[in-house]
This record gives sequence, C-alpha cells and structure tokens, in this order.
Amino acid sequence: MLFKRVMLFLVLLGGWHAHMLAGEFPLPESLKPNVEFWKRVYSEIDGQHGFMHDSRDLSVVYETIKVPRNSSRRQRKRIVEAARKRIKAQLYRVASRPFDQLSADDKKVRQLFSWGAPGKDIRAAARHIRFQLGQADKFKQAVKRSGYYTDYIVNRLTEAGMPAELAVLPFVESSFNVRANSHVGAAGVWQFMPSTGRRFMKVNHIIDERYDPYRATDAAVRLLQYNYSILKSWPLALTAYNHGVGGMRRAIRKTGTSDIGIIVKQYRSRTFGFASRNFYAEFLAALEVSQNAAQYFPGVRPNAPQNLKRFKLDHYVPAKVLASTLGVKLEKLKQHNLALREPVWDGEKYVPAHYELRIPSYLITGQLDQQLRKIPLDVRFDKQVPDKTYKVRRGDSLSRIATIYGVKVNDLVMMNNLRSRHQIRVGQKLFLPQKGQAIPQPKPVISKPEPVVVAAVAQKQSSDAVRKPMVAKRPEVQEQLVSVALPAEVKEEPENVAAVQAHEAEPLIEDEVLDSVQQISATDPAEYSVAKDNTIEIQAAETLGHYADWLSVKAQRLRRINRMSYRTPLVIGKRLKLDFSRVNSQAFEGKRLAYHKQLEDSFFAENQINGTRDYRVKRGDSLWVIAGKQKDAPLWLLRQYNPDVDFSRLKPGAKIILPVIVKKI
Repeated sequence: MLFKRVMLFLVLLGGWHAHMLAGEFPLPESLKPNVEFWKRVYSEIDGQHGFMHDSRDLSVVYETIKVPRNSSRRQRKRIVEAARKRIKAQLYRVASRPFDQLSADDKKVRQLFSWGAPGKDIRAAARHIRFQLGQADKFKQAVKRSGYYTDYIVNRLTEAGMPAELAVLPFVESSFNVRANSHVGAAGVWQFMPSTGRRFMKVNHIIDERYDPYRATDAAVRLLQYNYSILKSWPLALTAYNHGVGGMRRAIRKTGTSDIGIIVKQYRSRTFGFASRNFYAEFLAALEVSQNAAQYFPGVRPNAPQNLKRFKLDHYVPAKVLASTLGVKLEKLKQHNLALREPVWDGEKYVPAHYELRIPSYLITGQLDQQLRKIPLDVRFDKQVPDKTYKVRRGDSLSRIATIYGVKVNDLVMMNNLRSRHQIRVGQKLFLPQKGQAIPQPKPVISKPEPVVVAAVAQKQSSDAVRKPMVAKRPEVQEQLVSVALPAEVKEEPENVAAVQAHEAEPLIEDEVLDSVQQISATDPAEYSVAKDNTIEIQAAETLGHYADWLSVKAQRLRRINRMSYRTPLVIGKRLKLDFSRVNSQAFEGKRLAYHKQLEDSFFAENQINGTRDYRVKRGDSLWVIAGKQKDAPLWLLRQYNPDVDFSRLKPGAKIILPVIVKKI
C-alpha cells in the first residue's frame, strides 16, 4: 500500500512537469518570487514564527519574528505591531540617508531593494509591511492527512478529465483539516462558502456536506470544472476558486489579458487583495512541497486511505440508538459523518433517512445490514423532528428560509411581528409556523386596483418566473419582462483559509461596489455593475419593471431614454441606459444583487447541480426552447453556464453547456 501511494505521488510529479510543459500550469517570471516565498512559509517556519515582509514584492522579507504558540490574539498583535513599527522606522531612515551613513542592520534592509530604487519608493514600502505566520507544522500534518483522501480526489479528477495536480488544492485551503472553519464562513477540506456549497451540496442546519471530505470533493471537482469552462485557463480557474468567476472575468476585462502574471501584477480592486493575488502562487508552492514531501519533511508519510463501509437507513433514527445498535461510540460515528450537524448528535434531530453514512470497516463485526435490522421498531420514524425555531445566518433571506421549511413568507412576517420582510439580522431567532397552527392575518386594505399592462407572451412561462413573482408597487413594475431576441412572431417573457490582509492598503477602483457587496456566489459570471455611461448589461430574470422599482422611477421614463416602444422586449446580454436621478448606482447595484441572490437561494434550497452535459443546438432553438428541454433549469442558470453565448444568434451545431439538476432529498 505504501509503495502504491509513493508511486502515485511520483506519477503526480511527472504529470506536473507534463502539464507545466503543456502550459496548463505556467509559472510566469513575475510570480517566481511569490512561489519561493510560499515554499518557505510551507516548509521553513512553523506556527510559532512569521515573516515580516513587503505585501507587493514577496522577495522582500525583512525579518523572521517569534510568536509564542499559546499567546493570545492581543499579545500576538502587540508583537507584530512592535515589529512593524521598528521596520517602518528603518525604512524611513534608509530612504533619507546615504548608504555609507547607515548602520549594519539598515544596510541589510537597503540591500533588499534594487540599487537604484529612489527614496520615495522605499518610504512607500512602509505602507505595505505585512506579517505572514509560518505553516510548516500544519503542512507536515497535512501531508499525513492527505493520504486519507488523495486516492479518492485523484480518481474523481481523472474521471472528469482534469489535471491530477488539482488534488493538492486542499493543502492551500485547509491543510486537509475536515473540521476547518474560516472567519468568513468557509468550511471543510475544500473551504466552500455556504452560497457556493448549496449549488452542489446540501448545506443546512441538519446536513452540511461541506464537512464531508468525499461529497465536498465531488463538489470541488464540479466547481473547478465549471470555472475552467468559463475562463479556459487553469491559473484563472484556480484563482476564481478564491475570487469567483465574475471577479476574474472583470480582471480580464480591465487588464485586457488572460495572463495570470500580468493580472496579478496590474489588476487592483477592493477584494482582489493579497489572498487573491497570491492564490495561484500558493497552489504552485503547495504542489512543489507536497510532491517533494520526503525532501522537506524527512520521515513523514501519508496515512493509508480509510476503509469505510457505506450504508443508508430506511427510517429516521436517533443517533444514540444507531451508535448503540452498531456497537460503536457516538463520537466515532460522528467523526466519520461530520456532515451531520450538532442537532443530530445532540438528539434534537434524527439521523436522516436515505442519507449515505460511513463507518470504518474494522469497527463492524459480521454483516452490517443484519446489525441495522436490530434497530428497535419503536425508534424508527417516518419523519424528521419538525423545527420550531430558526436562527438567522449570514446570507439568509426570509424567502430562502420560507422555501427551506415549506412555509409562506407572509406567515413568517406575521408570526414573528416583523416590520418588513426585508429586514432580518444574523443571530435573530425566528418562530416557524407549525402544521395546523393558526397564523394571525392583517386586516385587508380595500382599494381599487390599477391595471397592470403585460407584454404579449407565449403560453409557457419559465419555472423560476412563476415561482418568483415581483410584487408591483406601481402599474409599470411587471410591465416589461426580459426576453431573448426571437423571431418576430414569437416574443416570450419572463421570465479560504486565506491569509489575513493585515494593514495592507489597496486603492479603491470603480466597479468594486459589486465586490464589496460579495457576489451572489463565486460561480456567477454575470456583470451587475453600472458602467460610467450609466448603462447596464441586461441579465436573465430581470424586467424593466425591476429596474424602475430599484431606481424609484417609472418604466415609461426608462423606455423614453432608451427610445423603446411599448412592446419592445428586453434582450439578455444587451445594454440599457438607466436614470439615477433618485437612486445612486451603488444602491441600485445592491438591490439588483439582493434580487439575484434571492433567486439563487430559493432555487438551490431545493435543487443542486450534479454535473454538466453538452447540447448541440438544433434548428429553431432559442434560449427559451433550450430551457424548456432542460427540466427545472431557469434561464439565469443556463446563462451562467454559457455567459459568452449570444442566444439571439444561435447557429445549428453550436455547443451549449447544460447543468444536470437534481432535487435535494
């Protein structure tokens, strides 16, 4: 077994050189100092030491400082700040004095910069002093833990036709720690954020598959495959794992290149900071160190893959009963089924029926199915324990919560005496309507309704448009629905554990309100920002009424400034001029993002993506027709998988990527 694993790593190493030669994982000259820096972080210094360095030029490392392992956060901050202050003073001295008047220590600092570097550049470096904690001890442990999962990850990548080198990405993300959590909400070996995780997995308060290393691996393969399908470059696809495909498409558009070296050097935005700029370099460094682990960590060997038995229950069963029946400790059962969250292990919820569980083979004696039959009949349940309350989490909306629990938004509002359906806070406890419970209803307001004019539509409407109606505040709100350009006789409508950026100054660039709001998900390539000329790119599931509502203007005003007739449909992908006389562009973008986030949340509360398939366009196909053939696929999701396809000019034989959608059980 050990020989097999060693050979696997040798194969991976040989594959790495092959992919390097093929250009799939290039190392630009400008990134070599970054890669060398991260190799040192991963292999030279442990968690009790750290580099004080320049955040822009990673070849400039001022000194290594010691940070006691058991020191508090406040103590560590004091140590780092003292070093920062000392180095800052040095840089100012070096910048203002001739070389021969510098002390020996100051001369060493001066020699870190090019000989002709002007004083102003050295003084500017004082604004970019950063601390990076060492990770050699974590990386050593990661080499051991990686053995549990590397075979599975490589097999999944190979099946998908993807480079096996991608299997080292968890070294960067989590050090192969299955319980890893980041301060921004990422979780598990692959460090999925909740919004991205829900696209490919079950992520809720009972089951969170981000903590399952196997299911999360399947999801990571799909995400990386998706990133590559959009960006056509592994360096960009990897960076998008941290920064999102939308962010990387913006970087390409701003810099005019797909060269990762140029993008890292030139592109600036509020969120494309130190972590995003260094993500690809960290990957290359982790690739080098992990594949030469025997050199960097003599005597360290990967653990053997785990021999696990998989099984499902026909009924809902208390966790303690299951553990007792199997003759294993509850903690051991939990250890291998981390996707089941605390309510299951605390006894508040049952182990879900039909959910695949795992247990080490050595813990089971005899036939597993025979042991499971011993579960007493009186503790086999047909339903899960119903939720009575819900604690609001980051990124939640009432719409998503209502969808998850199969209740009405208005019932949630009334039951919890909420002033608005749009205002809930993280940590807030909401009472959930129970079956048969009477919900107090507001007194009806009797008023004469105003007519709402809707453009002519085909008989069929998209599933997402039907599920997510927009409440009209004025007659125009539902008046003009998004359509793709179709033949004249048919017009249809609607439809990481990243390094902390300590004291790093980043310039604020236009378009970055989108980044600051946090993109809908890392997988959304759509452009939602407002251009300098006050125009936007029309996206799927948007209507002229939406824009009017978000801008607090009448739809007639938008038709007039765009010279649109009353029946002219909006065309996805085209640009539209807006009126920001009452609402500024940032507020508009915020409302727009919130709307699309609600669409995604509602859809992925019930569905997940289990892969993709290619589709060849047939004569007469349009975006609407293709969506009709793809069960349960809303137009906005098809657009996400084909962001550069002009659906108004489809040609027979053209290839379209379709997501494979399955219902979450």
